[in-house]
Amino acid sequence: MKTLILIPVTAAIVFCSYQNLFSQCHGGGTSGTQSSSHKHETTAETLPAGTVDSLTKSVFRVYGNCGMCKSRIEKSLTVDGVGSANWNSDTKMIEVRYDAAKISQDKIHSLIASAGYDTDLVKAKDEAYNNLPMCCQYERPGTMKEKKEKKEQQQDDVYEHQH
Repeated sequence: MKTLILIPVTAAIVFCSYQNLFSQCHGGGTSGTQSSSHKHETTAETLPAGTVDSLTKSVFRVYGNCGMCKSRIEKSLTVDGVGSANWNSDTKMIEVRYDAAKISQDKIHSLIASAGYDTDLVKAKDEAYNNLPMCCQYERPGTMKEKKEKKEQQQDDVYEHQH
């Protein structure tokens, strides 16, 4: 009888673990989309209370795919001078509020890139990008265009060398 009781409990634990992993990778829920009412915002506790209103707001593109990307991108900005970071996996846009006296916008882009994510200003090193989980390996900006141009160049080279 104990075996019969443990099987449903074990199945429930496995299902819950799978559902948690799925929601981390796909931004919540089993539909693969993040609920609009759920807003995860990473904040740094190094800023004094009351300084949020005086922070600089910056919104820019960060390439990524899923809920795990969101977590990694936002976590990369839990540093002194950053008040909050909120990345949207649908729009690929991040809103960062920061103290410009403590951290520059260039540094913010570099921190995100060091986590493996390209921004419009800084491309992540290939090593950092390749270390991302497979579900987080987004199509890198310019990649398809570069491949197409390279293929066209190779076709031109073959055409020129034909006798």
